[in-house]
Amino acid sequence: GARAGALDPLGVALGLAAALVYSAYILLSDRVAARVPPQLLATLVCTGAAGTLLAGSALLGTFEPGALTPAGWGWIGAIAFVSTVAAIALFFAGLRRVGPSAAAILSTVEPLVTIVLAAWVFGERLQPGQLVGGALILTGVVVLSAPPGTRRAVRRWALRAAAQRSAARRASASARAGRAAR
Repeated sequence: GARAGALDPLGVALGLAAALVYSAYILLSDRVAARVPPQLLATLVCTGAAGTLLAGSALLGTFEPGALTPAGWGWIGAIAFVSTVAAIALFFAGLRRVGPSAAAILSTVEPLVTIVLAAWVFGERLQPGQLVGGALILTGVVVLSAPPGTRRAVRRWALRAAAQRSAARRASASARAGRAAR
């Protein structure tokens, strides 16, 4: 892993590429989701992904189905159904109803749901950074989902608040300079 504060250029490039690919996936899916039922679309996507992963692991020599116990296969099946098939089908159903922009914005809530479930199901303690991050995600979703008039009002309020803080800092610095000159 990278050191704290270090920025790996390849990691940044891969992250940006993933965002670009995911955006293209959502936009292309929007066109298909308008014509194909969500369950069928999820089936096609998951079958394609499973086939690709199976072929890739076979080519790399890492496909070892016998290495898993029956319980392991059960967990893989549960993860595949809940975390993949159901999630993708629900995403496509939502995409069909709200469109690509809203679906992309709403999908940013996924990491927040994950950490909340980890806390609830596994008893993990949420760290302050996670709570702040969750609040920022929710704030972003609310602001970006708000009607355009509301967004303009929030933007005006934020700009006014920033201008007031800036003016207060300048006045404070001017007062300190005046006291120092005496």
